[in-house]
Amino acid sequence: MKPAFWLEAWENGRRGFHMEQPNPDLVEYASRFPKGSVLVPLCGASLDLGWLAERGYHAIGVELSPIAVAELVERHGLQPGRDRGGLEVVEGQGITVLMGDFFTLQPEHVGPLSFIWDRAALVALHPSQRQDYVSLQRELMGPETGLLLNVLNYDKSKLDGPPWAVTREDVAA
Repeated sequence: MKPAFWLEAWENGRRGFHMEQPNPDLVEYASRFPKGSVLVPLCGASLDLGWLAERGYHAIGVELSPIAVAELVERHGLQPGRDRGGLEVVEGQGITVLMGDFFTLQPEHVGPLSFIWDRAALVALHPSQRQDYVSLQRELMGPETGLLLNVLNYDKSKLDGPPWAVTREDVAA
C-alpha cells in the first residue's frame, strides 16, 4: 500500500483497525519476553504503547500519520525529542514514537530490542511489500530479539485487503 492510502484513512476517520483496549494477544504473551525496548511498527494510535510502558517496557512506535501521532502525544503527554535521521521524535515516560516511513528505519534509530510487536503491520502492507518489511525487521533484530506476530487469515476470494490475509505458509516463508 502506498503511504497516501493510510494517511487518507486517518484524515477521513477510517479507523476500523483501531482497538479501544490493549490487544488481547499482547496482554497474554508479552510477559514471555524480557523487559527492554519493544518496537511497534505502524503503531497508529494504539493503546498498546501505554500498556507496554506501564509494565516496564520501553515502547517504540513507528507511525506515518501525524493525526495518529497527535493522539499519542495528547494521551501520553509526549514531548518533542531529537530528530533521528529524518524521523520526527516524540517521547515521554517509557514511550518513544518515531514519525515517518517505517521503511526508512535503521538499527541505530531503535537500538537493541527485546521484541517486535507486529500488532497489525504485516496485514496492513500489500503482499508485494512483505519481503522488504521482513528484511528490515531482520536488520533491526539482535540475536536475542523476539517477535510477537498478530495476523489475520480469511478467504481471499471474499476480500482483497487491506487488511491482507496472511496464512501459516506466508508466515513460514
